[in-house]
Amino acid sequence: MIARRVDIPSPGFYRFRRVKGGPWVAAEITFGPAVDPVTGETLDRSPRFDVRVSGAAVTGPEAKWMLDRVHHWGQPITESEHALLCATRDWALKHAPHMPEATPEKTVVVTEIPRLFHPRGQAL
Repeated sequence: MIARRVDIPSPGFYRFRRVKGGPWVAAEITFGPAVDPVTGETLDRSPRFDVRVSGAAVTGPEAKWMLDRVHHWGQPITESEHALLCATRDWALKHAPHMPEATPEKTVVVTEIPRLFHPRGQAL
């Protein structure tokens, strides 16, 4: 395995946790021309690194911090694993908003997650 360079981000797919003990979150680092966030038009500027977390572009002052966080602490994954994490997040937002995958930036409190079964086998 080749060691990761800490001074230059590596384009690719990653997973990381936004909080300690939280669910895995998908991220993608890309390198290319700057794109206008409003029109989607390619701008006449130098290429740059961009980061997308759960399929959404990170912009503004948080972008550099998130790029460094994903690069330094993210684990490289395949494109299919990235797609699965994004689909899981989308499903949780729509069908199970109480699950940790729906709000990965909140600390997970295990006692607040609904149980599937009662400890003594009785219905809740």
